[in-house]
Amino acid sequence: MRLSYSMLLNYLQCPLRLVLLQQNPQQFLFPEQFVGLYVHEYLEQKIGMAYGVEGDLNKDKIIRQCLHYKDTPRLLVGDLSIYMDALSRWEPMLDTWAEQCLEILRNDLVQSVDIEKRMIVTAGMELIAMADIVGYTADDTAIIYDLKRSSFKNKYDVKQLALYSWVVRQTMNIPVHKLRFLFLTSNGVEITEYDLRTDDQSALLDWMLKKLYTIGVALENGLTEYFPANTLHYTCSPNRCGKWYECPYGALATDLETIDTGVSSDEDTGHSIGAYALHQDEAGFYLPTEQEIFC
Repeated sequence: MRLSYSMLLNYLQCPLRLVLLQQNPQQFLFPEQFVGLYVHEYLEQKIGMAYGVEGDLNKDKIIRQCLHYKDTPRLLVGDLSIYMDALSRWEPMLDTWAEQCLEILRNDLVQSVDIEKRMIVTAGMELIAMADIVGYTADDTAIIYDLKRSSFKNKYDVKQLALYSWVVRQTMNIPVHKLRFLFLTSNGVEITEYDLRTDDQSALLDWMLKKLYTIGVALENGLTEYFPANTLHYTCSPNRCGKWYECPYGALATDLETIDTGVSSDEDTGHSIGAYALHQDEAGFYLPTEQEIFC
């Protein structure tokens, strides 16, 4: 079983979605997701090429890569013109973002880069983390850069920071002192930086690792009954969930008004403020309970 940060995010949004993805990894790709994938791919290719990494900025090739993200074919919502229209809003910013990102790397004295570097920790199950860009400096240290197509610096960054920090310490053979989130906004690239030497997220990391492991155990043992739907999360929508049309609480539901997971909702932000967690029963398996957690 391979575990990842994205699995944890999917779990916090809707545990049932993980089961549906296990059964069939193919899912719908929404226009805004397509734009995010395209922007990431374009910037990674252009930054890599500036540092001598082989790349290709051919638009058709990047589109094909987005439609087969992580070797999983994606289904389109409508025809491709909808996706091109969504992309057209941000396309004029691509080269500006790329130049600003390159300026940041140059200021950090980065001499070489890895693009989409996969870091794997094996401890019973494989935990995979993907770094958008890893920059290597002259003093034999590294900096991780994570691209974010948003100006909303949300709670998930703290979780990602904690997990990245741990995976980096386990896998990299040179010191990694900084993790920089590069937010791609209409005003340019904005930076949020963390010093991995001083930022202590040990309690959150312990919670995340245990959570990921228990999710993996339950999925590996086919314990699908331990993954309830979270129908009150803002992603439970035909415009947000790539598994909506396969979900018994989505398009296959006969009476949506009778479905209630008991999860509270924050109407001001559109984010769920509660979710299902797992606790261990006497037999050593994990069962859902309701409690307040970050989500």
